[in-house]
Amino acid sequence: MTEAAMLSAAFVVLSVIFIGTGMGYLGYIDFIVPVLIAVIYLRCGFRYTILSSITSLMLIVFAIGDLASAIFMSQSMIFGIISAFLVSKKESILDDLFYGSILSFIVMIFIDFNFSKITGQSIIKGIESELSYVAILGEEVKNAIFYLSIISLPIGTMMLTYIFTLFLGKKFRFLDEVSNKKYIMIRNFKRYGSLISCSRKSIFIGIIGILTGISFLNIRFIKPIAYCRIFIKSTVYVMLFFLIQDSISLINKTVYSLSHSRVNTLVVQLILLFSLVKFFKISSITLIVCNLFIDKVFTIRKRQNEFLEKYLKIEGGI
Repeated sequence: MTEAAMLSAAFVVLSVIFIGTGMGYLGYIDFIVPVLIAVIYLRCGFRYTILSSITSLMLIVFAIGDLASAIFMSQSMIFGIISAFLVSKKESILDDLFYGSILSFIVMIFIDFNFSKITGQSIIKGIESELSYVAILGEEVKNAIFYLSIISLPIGTMMLTYIFTLFLGKKFRFLDEVSNKKYIMIRNFKRYGSLISCSRKSIFIGIIGILTGISFLNIRFIKPIAYCRIFIKSTVYVMLFFLIQDSISLINKTVYSLSHSRVNTLVVQLILLFSLVKFFKISSITLIVCNLFIDKVFTIRKRQNEFLEKYLKIEGGI
């Protein structure tokens, strides 16, 4: 109880200081707030996290009078809660990042759509404005850069928040058994990185989500609505990012296990990346199908998880 009060009070004080002095946009709101909220969640639980969040937001709105900062802070707070919730779940790291990035994107777009007039900033309009000055690029390239720019924000923020939450949680001894395993994997990524992958369940959820999104995009009344189109297409690209990454990783592992040659693995990886650039749609479908087929035949995910559990028990004494 005392520790929860101290953590909550420290967060409130820091928020008031940074926002009150105008330094909130120097990384505090975007990067420090979600990590602090995640750490408070790990130690104090959902109730105290919400309490400290609401207290901070009320002080910023009513004492400082900065509504725009409060809106952006609320977004970062939600990112932190999502990250901390996933860290404690018995899912793989890539599953956590997959679901976390989708949820973070939904939150980001919701705030951008509904509160951009209050904050005076819009991520979507900002990216569109920047690309309008680049006349040398074709429409297809601009379109690709536009969606990549949108999805890079929630994916990047979630990854950074997730990693720093694990390290800070370990520093203060707030991690439970599940999150401690994830910390060991991140700390020793060179050793365990090749064994980390999305679960088969997440792959199927991603495929269903992509097919559903494409189906919605073909509905006549949705096509003219710009924000609906951007939201659906961006969500599809977030899912595609993780499915393609997982597929390339799985194919590389299979090639290396069969040939025991790093050169062959590198050549295959370059071919896959080139095919994605030149023939994105066909290559994406082929990669995902190969992913499912290889896992079905060689049961790679199952064996990876078994090796991972074995190594983690030895290293972590779990």
